[in-house]
Amino acid sequence: MDNKKVIFIRGYIRSDKESTTFKNLRDGLLPLKFDLKLIEIDYNDVNDINKKIEQTLKLVRLGYSHVIGHSLGGFIAMYIAAKAGINSILINPSTQPYSGEISKLFNEDVKNKLSKLGLYIDNNLDPFTNYLNLAILGKNDKLVDYNIYLDKYFKYTNNILLTHDEHSINISEVIPLIVSRLKQYFTFDSMPDFD
Repeated sequence: MDNKKVIFIRGYIRSDKESTTFKNLRDGLLPLKFDLKLIEIDYNDVNDINKKIEQTLKLVRLGYSHVIGHSLGGFIAMYIAAKAGINSILINPSTQPYSGEISKLFNEDVKNKLSKLGLYIDNNLDPFTNYLNLAILGKNDKLVDYNIYLDKYFKYTNNILLTHDEHSINISEVIPLIVSRLKQYFTFDSMPDFD
C-alpha cells in the first residue's frame, strides 16, 4: 500500500495540551512517511462526537486504512474498525464508558450515544475479521480495567501486550511495536511471492 494513512483518535483530556501519545506516535512514524491524522473529540458534546465520527469515516473513504485510539479514543476506534472494516491499534481502550465511574464525566445524551456505540461494537465485531490488530493494556490502570477488555474482546484481537503501566502507558517504549505492526500491515498488503 503506497499511501500509509493512519488516524489517531485522542482520549478524554480536560486540557488543550498536546497529547503525548500523539506526539510520540507522530515522531515515530514521521521518518517512515506515514500520514498521521489527529482526531480530537469534545466528549462532553454529543454533536461533536457525531461530527468527529463522520469526519473519521470520511477519512476512511479517502484512503485512511488504520485507526489508533487511546482510552476513550480507543473505544471510538473500535467502533470505527467495526463500522468501516479497517484495522485498529488500541492503547488502554475504554470498554464501557457509558457505565461505572467514568460515566460520571458525561451528561445523559453522551452516555446514551456511547451506549449505542457500544452495542454496535458488540454486535458487529467478528472474530474472523481481525479488525483489532493490537491492544496495549496497562495492568495497573486505575481508569480502565484491562480484564474487561480481555473478557469482552480477547477473541477479536490479534495481539495483546500487557504492560505494568497505569493509564498513561510509557508510549515511547511501545512505539517500536506499533511501528512494526503498521509496517507489517502496509508492507504485506498482498501475499509475498515465496519462490
